[in-house]
Amino acid sequence: MQLLSKIAVGALAFIVGVTAAAVWLKSPPSQPRQLQVMKPPLPQQQPLSISVCEIQRAPDLYEGKLVEVRGVMYSVRGKLLLYEGCNDPVGFTWVDVTERGELDEGIKALAESDPSHAPKNEADVAVIGTAHKYADGEFLLVRIVPSRIELRSPVRKFKPKGAA
Repeated sequence: MQLLSKIAVGALAFIVGVTAAAVWLKSPPSQPRQLQVMKPPLPQQQPLSISVCEIQRAPDLYEGKLVEVRGVMYSVRGKLLLYEGCNDPVGFTWVDVTERGELDEGIKALAESDPSHAPKNEADVAVIGTAHKYADGEFLLVRIVPSRIELRSPVRKFKPKGAA
């Protein structure tokens, strides 16, 4: 008798399970039944490490690219410039911070100029951002829209370029 009751309970459990599975498969899905495949994250783009002189000599080569440029940053007439001392007619690159939000205190100190628009401060920096070329009169210049500006030295009093 016990064996018969065990078989009956097992058969009943099997029938209930098969019926529940059939009802579940026939019911409209509340959400699509798709296999969710996890995509690996895309590798972060590494910036091209170049000098101010390199980017000024070949602006077409770096157009729209993520670059890291090191140099001395200072401000003239409200524009942050990155200088390296190239022998080219234009030895600087414009760092366009107009599209950025808040600048850190060190960069704000670099952006200051006196009423005559002469630079007050300078510092060694690394600018990571996207390079864009633009024409200014006879010169083809480069502006960098930064995603990050890193101070590499303390902010110091501006020294005119070419001075010893």
